Amino acid sequence: MNLIHPFLVEALGESVNNSCQTILGIPGTLKDKTIFPEEPCIISSIGFTGNIEGNFSIYISDSNACRLVSKMLQTEIDETTTDVIDGIAEMINVIAGGVKMRIAQQKQTFNISIPTTIKGSRMVILASTGKAENICLHFSVENICLSVTLIYKMHEDKKAVEERKAQAHLDAMQTLNALINNKN
Repeated sequence: MNLIHPFLVEALGESVNNSCQTILGIPGTLKDKTIFPEEPCIISSIGFTGNIEGNFSIYISDSNACRLVSKMLQTEIDETTTDVIDGIAEMINVIAGGVKMRIAQQKQTFNISIPTTIKGSRMVILASTGKAENICLHFSVENICLSVTLIYKMHEDKKAVEERKAQAHLDAMQTLNALINNKN
C-alpha cells in the first residue's frame, strides 16, 4: 500500500457523502457491507489518467438506481430509462470530480474521461491484479444501497524507471567486481 492510499479512502468517502448531499439533499451513510438482491444492476465507470491512473465505478441495483434518480429528478421512475442511466453516470462523474479536487491538496493530478454505464445481471466489479490498489466503499442513502469503487495505481515516470534500472545494473556490477577483487 502506498502513502496516498489512506488519503484516497477518506477523499472517496467524503466525495460520495458530499455528492449525495449536493445532488439529493441527503447525506450518504457509510456501511460495512452492502448486499444486493439477485436482480439486474447498473455499473457506471469513469476512467482517469495523470499522476494517478485508474477508474471510479458505482454499482447499484436497478430498483435502487430508479429510486436514487427519482430523488434526483423529484419524480417517480419505476423502470431503468435513459434518465436513470444518465443520472447514475452523473453521480459517478460528480464523485470523481470531488476526489480530483481533494487529491490536488496532495499535489496529485488526473484528468477524467467520460462515464461508461452498463446494465446486467449478477455483475460484480473486479479489481485488476498487479500494482493496482482497490478501494470499495458501501453506502446507504435513505435505504438506497450503492457501492463505489476506486481502482488506481501511481503513474510511474518512464525516465525515472529506466534510471532506477540502470542504477540497479550499475550497483550489481560494482558488487560483483568487489566480490571478484576480494577473492584475489
